[in-house]
Amino acid sequence: MTPRFLLLSVACAQLLSVSTPGQLARPKLRPPTNTAASVLPGEPRARVLVRDGVTNACTLVPFMEWYALPDREKLRTPNPMPKWDCHLGKVVQVTKHGLFVVIITYTGLRSDNPRRYESPPRLLRNYPKADTKKDGDSFRFVAFDTGETYQYSDALGVVRTIGVLDYGLPVESK
Repeated sequence: MTPRFLLLSVACAQLLSVSTPGQLARPKLRPPTNTAASVLPGEPRARVLVRDGVTNACTLVPFMEWYALPDREKLRTPNPMPKWDCHLGKVVQVTKHGLFVVIITYTGLRSDNPRRYESPPRLLRNYPKADTKKDGDSFRFVAFDTGETYQYSDALGVVRTIGVLDYGLPVESK
């Protein structure tokens, strides 16, 4: 036997955890830790968006597969559905038009000085569990950035304009 072949045989035997030469053991494989189902549990894989009277059905599988990638690989791989994103939001107000949410982001989590930022409020339309939410609730959701704006009057009568996110209407999987 050549030394290269011997080293390869030893490495394979260790990988397969072979205890006796005639017995083959199954390789010890760990299930992937980041799958779309584990990273975004309960999120529907398909949604319907109604914009300007036009109904568009879309599957979120490409986005969810990208979102499940490790962080370093996610930085190198462009989001296949850039208008969709996963957000951590906090409810500011529940209205009949949807939820007013602020998007929470954290930076420097691995440093000695992590920071938390909250975006200006945005309207989240079509969230199916909106009636169960109350002011101050934090939750994770996947939504489409419509690029639209929504205007409302605040308590002082000042007209405010905010961006709109659309959760979409979930499609039941069979």
